[in-house]
Amino acid sequence: MLVDVPEWRRDILLEHLEELEALWNRRSRALRSPEADALALRRIDARMDAHADALALAGEHAWPLLEPALAGEPPAAAAAALALASTNEPEADRALVSALEQASAPIRSAIGRAFELRAGAGLCRLLPLGPTVPPAVAAISCAVLVTRRPIAAAKPLAPADGPRPDSAGAGLARGRTPRPCAAR
Repeated sequence: MLVDVPEWRRDILLEHLEELEALWNRRSRALRSPEADALALRRIDARMDAHADALALAGEHAWPLLEPALAGEPPAAAAAALALASTNEPEADRALVSALEQASAPIRSAIGRAFELRAGAGLCRLLPLGPTVPPAVAAISCAVLVTRRPIAAAKPLAPADGPRPDSAGAGLARGRTPRPCAAR
């Protein structure tokens, strides 16, 4: 959603992005800290939501800041992913999936964790799954879909033509009861 104002100040948008990056780092530390409680985490999340929403409201005016951040350091990539996922715009969703597929492992992980917090149904439907998807990308897609399950009307995980007869799921498809792994 774009709020139409005569001029978006780039310095204010940059401040939102930088604050979102700092809060991402703070949230990561809070998750690992034995002293952090749920209330502290909720406060950080509320502040992150506010900054992500501000960038989402700027719409296309924020894109020149967000697109390069997706390829930057993990906190910057996560912040940009949160902001773009908050837009719930198809173009932003496609850009996010493309960034996920092209990112290095640390950045891919940060983008995936951001998706777990903010991925909408449209983004969840675009997440890559299937035999040709690299395992690291498919694992992140699965984690996001499990986390965001209540809102995701995701595509089926099985191939369109059903399980192959030689696959592990073929017996289930024919109504057989699976045997424990040790009995195989």
